[in-house]
Amino acid sequence: CALPIFQLRTDERAIKPLRDALDAVVIPIETVPPYYHLDTCCFMTDDETVWVVEDSLTIESMGLLSRLFNTVYFITKTEGLSTMAGNAFIGFDEEGYPHAFIQKESVQTRSLLSRAGVAVHPIDLSEFSKSGGNATCISAELPPI
Repeated sequence: CALPIFQLRTDERAIKPLRDALDAVVIPIETVPPYYHLDTCCFMTDDETVWVVEDSLTIESMGLLSRLFNTVYFITKTEGLSTMAGNAFIGFDEEGYPHAFIQKESVQTRSLLSRAGVAVHPIDLSEFSKSGGNATCISAELPPI
């Protein structure tokens, strides 16, 4: 399953060629300004759980996510905008346990993640945030060796 977004930088007409190329279920998700990348307002901690910044998606897209995932957690709009909490990087250890690497100022989201059983690793990304990026933007997923 792929969740492409469309809004400022992508046209909805690009979804069909993407479906054809991937030969997969492709579910378009529409963000609302100022969110122009899905990874700035939404992340998953497992196959059934998604975290979304309040008011970052259209009502229709929020409805789709609510039907796709058993659990939806909301990140406050204030924290989503001020600390880019929706841009947490989620990695998994050998047992599949989720670890969140997140801006240390994202206090509310860190607390929610901890209560949900996610290992939280606060990082000072304040200087990087000035350029409009955060944890996911400076990460690279490496395949197992």
